[in-house]
Amino acid sequence: MENEIIPTPQAPVIPPEIIEPKKKILWPMITGVIIVLLLGFILYQQKQILTLTKDKKDIVAIPTTEPTSISTIIPEPTKTVEQEISLFINPKNDPNFTFEIKKTEGDFALVGYENAWHILKKEAETWKHLIGVNGDWVCDVIFKENIPPILVDYGCIYSDKQKGTYGAYKYNQSLKKWEIETTHIDLEKQKLENLKVELLPFINPKNDPDVIFEINKTDENFAYISIGSKTGPGVATIWKKENEKWRKLLATQDAWECEIVINEKIPPTLVDNTCFYYKTQETWGYNTAQKQWYKK
Repeated sequence: MENEIIPTPQAPVIPPEIIEPKKKILWPMITGVIIVLLLGFILYQQKQILTLTKDKKDIVAIPTTEPTSISTIIPEPTKTVEQEISLFINPKNDPNFTFEIKKTEGDFALVGYENAWHILKKEAETWKHLIGVNGDWVCDVIFKENIPPILVDYGCIYSDKQKGTYGAYKYNQSLKKWEIETTHIDLEKQKLENLKVELLPFINPKNDPDVIFEINKTDENFAYISIGSKTGPGVATIWKKENEKWRKLLATQDAWECEIVINEKIPPTLVDNTCFYYKTQETWGYNTAQKQWYKK
C-alpha cells in the first residue's frame, strides 16, 4: 500500500466534435461586429462630408460683391448752418467774400455781408432772402414774413402812403406783440394825396383805368401835373383852381409857352423860371430878385 502509485490528474479531454461548433459560432460574431463598426465609420464619414458640403453652400450663398459706392452705406455728413448759408450767398465760392452770422432763431438767420444786414429764411432745405438793409428795418416785411423780433432788435419803422403817416413799432416782450412807439404825419405828403383825390374828376372824368397822373409841384391855386397812360407817352400840364373847379391852362411835351405862362400869371417856380416864345423863338427867364421876366 505504501508503494502504491497515485496517478496524476489529467485535464479532461474535450472531444473534437464539441470544440468545432464553438469556433463556428464565434467567428461569425466577430466578423459581424467588425462589419457593423465599419458601416458605422463609413456612415459617420458620409455625415461629416454632407455637413461640410452644406457649410460650403452656406458660405457660397453669402454675397461676395462689393458695394457700388460708399454713399450707399455711409450717408453724407450733414452741413452746418454756416456751410449752408455760405453756399447760398456765395455760390461761386469767392475766397474774398466775407460774411458774419450774427444771430439765428428757428429757421431764420441774421447775416451781415456786402455792407448790409440781411435776414434769410430756410424753406424746404433751401435758404431764401427776405430783406436787406443798411439802416432801419421795414415793418411791412417783418410782419408779413413773421420774422422773429429778436433778429431786428425788437424794432422797425413803417410808412403809410395813403394816410401820409410814418413812425416806428416796438415789440413788447412781456405782452409778446408789436406796438406803435411813435407816429408822425407828413403834412405835405398828406396834402398831395388829398389834392390828387380832388383833381381826379377833372383830369380823368371818365375814370379811365389807362390814365395815370402825378402831382409834381403846387403853388397856391396852381399845380404842375404829369399826365400819361399805361400804353403811351405823357404830357406836362399846368392847372389852376378857380371857384372850386380846376382848369387846365397848358399842356406840352416841349418847353413851356411864355405867352400862356406870363398871361395866366403861372408861378415861375412851377416852370423852373424858364419859358419859350414860339412865335419869336425866344427863351425867357425869371429874375427871382427883381421878380420879373426877361429875355435871355
